[in-house]
Amino acid sequence: MLFALTATAAVASTTYLYGQGTAVQLQPTTPGTQQVGNANISGRVLAGFVQAGSIQTENGSPNAQVIVGNATSTTGANFGGFFRSDSVLGRALYGRASATSGTTHGVWGQSDSPGGRGVTGVAPATTGNATGVWGQTASTTGRGVYGYTTNGSGVNYGVFGQSSSPTGYGVYSQGNMHASGVISGNGSGLSNVNASHLGGFASAAYLRSIPVPLSLVGSVPASGVIVGENSSTTYDSSGVLGKSTTDITAGVRGVSTANQGYGIHGESSGVYGIGVRGEATITTGGGLSEPTGGFFTSVSVGGRGVYGRASAQTGTTYGGRFLAMSTVGTGVYGEATADTGVNFGVVGSSESTSGRAVFGEAKAVTGTVYGIYGRTQSPAGRSVYGLATSAAGTPYGVLGSSGSAGWGVFAIGDMGASGTKPFRIDHPFDPENKYLLHYAAESPMPQNFYVGNVITDAQGYAWVTLPDYFGEINKNFKYQLTVISEDFVQAVISKKIKSNRFQVRTSAPNTEVSWRVDADRNDLYVRNRPAKDVVEKEGREKGTYQHPAFYGFGPERGMDYDGEPKRQQAPPASRNR
Repeated sequence: MLFALTATAAVASTTYLYGQGTAVQLQPTTPGTQQVGNANISGRVLAGFVQAGSIQTENGSPNAQVIVGNATSTTGANFGGFFRSDSVLGRALYGRASATSGTTHGVWGQSDSPGGRGVTGVAPATTGNATGVWGQTASTTGRGVYGYTTNGSGVNYGVFGQSSSPTGYGVYSQGNMHASGVISGNGSGLSNVNASHLGGFASAAYLRSIPVPLSLVGSVPASGVIVGENSSTTYDSSGVLGKSTTDITAGVRGVSTANQGYGIHGESSGVYGIGVRGEATITTGGGLSEPTGGFFTSVSVGGRGVYGRASAQTGTTYGGRFLAMSTVGTGVYGEATADTGVNFGVVGSSESTSGRAVFGEAKAVTGTVYGIYGRTQSPAGRSVYGLATSAAGTPYGVLGSSGSAGWGVFAIGDMGASGTKPFRIDHPFDPENKYLLHYAAESPMPQNFYVGNVITDAQGYAWVTLPDYFGEINKNFKYQLTVISEDFVQAVISKKIKSNRFQVRTSAPNTEVSWRVDADRNDLYVRNRPAKDVVEKEGREKGTYQHPAFYGFGPERGMDYDGEPKRQQAPPASRNR
């Protein structure tokens, strides 16, 4: 049976509507006289406005809708259902689906209008635990509140939460929050849009953090910032964990288009904290398929693949600290692939008086490991470049140290220097305050020399035996002899070097002779790469100087000037000679 409940303009008479023996009195004014009783209607009620103490509906079907509100108008701000509560503890709308199985809905609202609301709940009370919309379900697969947008284009929201309070939350979850897509902070230009606070964990295809709590705090008006907070003491727990399970994908990807922006900024205020930590857990691998704890790349000709800075003024700080535990691992691997410009595989900066701009440590006690490994493919690149700019004191561009075995500095290939090549020891007479320097002998061609003393026999002859490898690594022999005697005695080379020995003869028997043999170096390296005494400057070094100040130029004319060297047509008229 269908009943029509209507409210019209004020009339003098009283109208009654009868259904199943029960009369409903219609009154001409509002609020009128309250009627007490029950209206048991099996059909449909149409009304402009209904006000009641409570409306109770029940349906036992697991797929039924208890209350269905439809706003079919396609224009205007219309509502499928509008509910309001002025109580400080009230609920504007309370929907409950008590079925324990099936896809049940506590409240279901739908609006076809482009500016309409499927469900709108308003709790205007300014104090107390007021709730605009409250959804609850007891089903194992139910939804307390379910928001769904079917449009496949545009910026639409299944659920949109907004808070105007500076300390409020647009969306707040006391339990776990799970997303099958992407969790992102999207700045919409609203100054008071707050990020979510998740009491449990957030899991998504691109952002995943388990099993420790994740707290997204602060406002995101236009930044899309996610801050992961982890209070767990477990070593391998994470505030934010980015995971990639397919090839050439990123677990966490940071992009910055600002001139001084940061794609990813890691900061640690703890004594042993780490701002950014990269770890490759696979202990094997090699070639292009090797696991990488952290991979940084720069395609700019003036960019930095890795830039580390320790700004603390005191303490043992590190601009960058990298650790390789594998027996063939690399503590730091920096690669600058651009073949032009001034680029750097690794750049570290430290302002601390005892800091390390770049510190690499390979702790494995076996295998060929590298504390720092640098490589460049540019014809003017430097795999490792050390610069000491202080004009006073004892600075070192590169300092290498070794124990009782090994080499402090070792070059595979040629090693050059634009200055002198001394060895330095503590001065034997004042070791605490002075150094003693002895300089290497220099020649336009690589030379080897051998020295010693010999005493001739009763006939005035003596054989000098050279090392067994002498003839294999030397050629073009030169001899020097000095007689040690109070008398005048002559000495000559009676037989030249053959089978790694030569003969000395003196004009008097039993005479001591000091000898020296110089030879051109002739090992396999020199045979394959003959030494040159004059070479042409090439590339960006052409037109520059190793020490431009000696020629009256500024530092921009130096071969290692940080930037493209400035060219001049002619040198200054005066030079320091």
